[in-house]
Amino acid sequence: MKSSELLVSNLSISEDSYDYRGIFTLSCFEITMTIELSDMDSEETIEEIKEKFSLDEEIATIRKTLMDKVISHSGLSSRNNEGENYNDSTKKKELEKEAKSLDMA
Repeated sequence: MKSSELLVSNLSISEDSYDYRGIFTLSCFEITMTIELSDMDSEETIEEIKEKFSLDEEIATIRKTLMDKVISHSGLSSRNNEGENYNDSTKKKELEKEAKSLDMA
């Protein structure tokens, strides 16, 4: 089996005072494994993934493929946009709309 066939899901990245933590689920068919993003630097973790999913690739290839999948998955847009492109007036309009819907009661 190739690492490109594995599915990355349930990606959760959190931040606490610039301390980032990430966790995701790796799966294929009935086999699943929960992995912390920080453990992806460990050869032992990659070796465990290789054994559990019967992968026939080198450790470096597996790591690169999985990290590419995680990065791609993390790039999916979020419903909450408060980063670089955050627009305060849009948020105000949404709040006003919600407030108006409550006034009808």
